[in-house]
Amino acid sequence: PLKKENVNLVDIVSSSLKLISSDAQSLAVKTSLDSSPDLPAVSADRDRINQVLLNLYLNGLQAMEETRGEKFLKVSVHHGAAPGFIDIEVQDNGKGIPEEDLDRILDPYFTSKPDGTGLGLAMAYKIIDEHMGSIRFQSKSGQGTIVTVSLPV
Repeated sequence: PLKKENVNLVDIVSSSLKLISSDAQSLAVKTSLDSSPDLPAVSADRDRINQVLLNLYLNGLQAMEETRGEKFLKVSVHHGAAPGFIDIEVQDNGKGIPEEDLDRILDPYFTSKPDGTGLGLAMAYKIIDEHMGSIRFQSKSGQGTIVTVSLPV
């Protein structure tokens, strides 16, 4: 069961980015965090949201392993597109997700990685769904991916 409490999503995002900072540095990936001021607290399970974010960051870092030139992982936290929601966007400029795979990436056991289990994004979806939120993907092969997690205030 979720252990919900009122949390500041910017604090969670900031802490989770610190956890992957050495991985990002070793891959020469610049990380950044942008946030709207005065965001309200969200009732969420801090550990589960952290788990989702770490999965998204690590997927982004892995997608950039072969990227040439500047590599970035940009995270933003802002008022959501839908009223009453806060959006967390995680953007990378990695290899992207092939269009034919976009509809399957949340399926348990679907993976494009040789050593992947296919459970990371399926678990992320389940966690966000349990929070009454949503997770959306925009991606183009060779151009990177934007993942938007929307959580209700």
